[in-house]
Amino acid sequence: MSSDEEPKIVNDCCCFGTRVPGNNNDSVGGTLLSGNDHGTRPSEHLPLPPPFRRGLGGGSDIRSLTQHFNQRGDGTDPWVFVPESNIAELSTAEHPGTATIRQAGRGQDIKGILREPIGIGDYPLPWEFQMSLVQNPMAVLLGVGDTRQNNTAIGLNVALTFSDPSTWPADRTQRPPDTHDFQLLVIHLGNTGEFGAGLPQFAPYRTPETHLVWGRGDLAPELNGDWKIPYYFQGAMPDAGPASPQARFRFQLTGPETFAVGIKFNDWNEHEMRWVDCSRFGKITGVWEIGPIFSCDRWIPDVLCKELPVLHPEIKDPPEPIAPNAIHEFTVDYCAFLPCAPTAPFESFSDEFDVPGFLSWRGFQLPFQAETWSHPGQLTVTLLGASQGTWLFPMTVTEIDLTAYPPPWEWEVCFTPPAEPAPWNLYFTHRLIDAQGKWKTYWKPGVMYDPGTKLARFTNDPFGPSSFDSQIEDYFCRCGQDPAQLKPWVKVAMVFDPEPPQEVLQARPLRMLYQMLDKRHLRMGFRGSEDGPWWLSEVMDVTEVMGGDIGQLGETCLGIVNGRHFSLPGGMPMYAQYRFDYLRFRHYLTAGVEKRLSASDTRPNRTISGMTEEV
Repeated sequence: MSSDEEPKIVNDCCCFGTRVPGNNNDSVGGTLLSGNDHGTRPSEHLPLPPPFRRGLGGGSDIRSLTQHFNQRGDGTDPWVFVPESNIAELSTAEHPGTATIRQAGRGQDIKGILREPIGIGDYPLPWEFQMSLVQNPMAVLLGVGDTRQNNTAIGLNVALTFSDPSTWPADRTQRPPDTHDFQLLVIHLGNTGEFGAGLPQFAPYRTPETHLVWGRGDLAPELNGDWKIPYYFQGAMPDAGPASPQARFRFQLTGPETFAVGIKFNDWNEHEMRWVDCSRFGKITGVWEIGPIFSCDRWIPDVLCKELPVLHPEIKDPPEPIAPNAIHEFTVDYCAFLPCAPTAPFESFSDEFDVPGFLSWRGFQLPFQAETWSHPGQLTVTLLGASQGTWLFPMTVTEIDLTAYPPPWEWEVCFTPPAEPAPWNLYFTHRLIDAQGKWKTYWKPGVMYDPGTKLARFTNDPFGPSSFDSQIEDYFCRCGQDPAQLKPWVKVAMVFDPEPPQEVLQARPLRMLYQMLDKRHLRMGFRGSEDGPWWLSEVMDVTEVMGGDIGQLGETCLGIVNGRHFSLPGGMPMYAQYRFDYLRFRHYLTAGVEKRLSASDTRPNRTISGMTEEV
């Protein structure tokens, strides 16, 4: 598709909670998704965000290329798997929620690729790709399938081209000139020893098997070889790292000369990322291939095993490595594309938590567990009861720059806290940074519940002196700030008048709203039901605190704290759970009055949701 050709609209509704456009232009007049609104329905005069285009090779929203394989038997578009000659079966019905691939035994690697390549200008940079592969449990964990060895290598394949797009072949299986690739593989060699001899000469532990994370290719030679990501044994079974049941890969295209690639093995962990400058090849003109790759040729015995160190030279006549056995199927969980700040649509940071097992674009700090499968349609964060802090945020926007995302905008979170008598809280935590980039203060507005008084209340800061305090000066210095300029901390004091009633603040679930009206005015709100009224705070003017405009919000995330380390009462039980229905970012307001806040703004005042209070 050429850059000036209108992309195909697959259907009218847009994914990830965006609006349904009334037509194909960007004019005002669309409606919100029925039954999946972003809060209260705005008036018809309130400007809505432009519709996201959908369609391969020309759309502005790269998320249209995502595939979760959740529709039983519904195909894999826009993904195809090649070569067809080595694919015996491809099914999204055999194990719903995955694509299951069986090879035909022809000795050719199998790749998943998009129907069309991605040109460097097709989508705003930066963007990222995340993928989850499920290791074959019979081969990797049980050692069943081949009585000798169960050797596997699965992973991420990226082929970047630096060639003139006019030279790109029509055949997607043929690469253009000046194309270079990198593959990050999770490898299993040998077997458990219970059903065969395995490959004891390479094994670091007591069973004749080895698990590795390995890079190969000519795109980034500095990333080739052993990534030295460890695993360990628990009883008779290997665990963690490359011995984990799932491997989650991440690729970021950060510019025409740079990219990053990484891996992790739990949704709530961070990726191990490596950064690459590939300018020695010129400028990237396209992503020719990106997606899963499954080793089916003789690379393992003929190349890899000849590069590995022999850890047990005392073994006489060790077994010869063999190629992967065609009996083992391959499983793809998801292939997801995500736009990143500062070019991503503000609404793209939202999440309805409605795809089981998909959390890779969320970042977490210190939770015991976070997942979307135990309570479908919700993110469940489970705590361990100890005094701790827990934070979660979109990895694609850890800071909100107001030059990229000018107000008005808002966030909304809907959550169910732990049950009585647990002391609970939830707050939006962020740094307030001025227009010159100077960090002014932290602000942590939210709600907290005290089981002693059985009351919930709004708070500007949910905790007092904490265990962080003894290290805070060093932290400021590491962030390039003079700690003397931040002491004493300027307290930001938002006020509710009147306070929201207890039936709102103790609603299950509770909805909490943060609004930035302009660069100097902020507001919070709560409501207890989807169709109930918002209880809004007074508008807070931060001009004095900031010395002018807010320029940026840093470390934007949701936080939960409990126990003595934060000067809070104990009582949080083991395995207490917070359940989140959604986190919604909107580049418009859905509650209160959006009013002229500067002399240069000539728009009329607008009433939303029938509320008439003045800003």
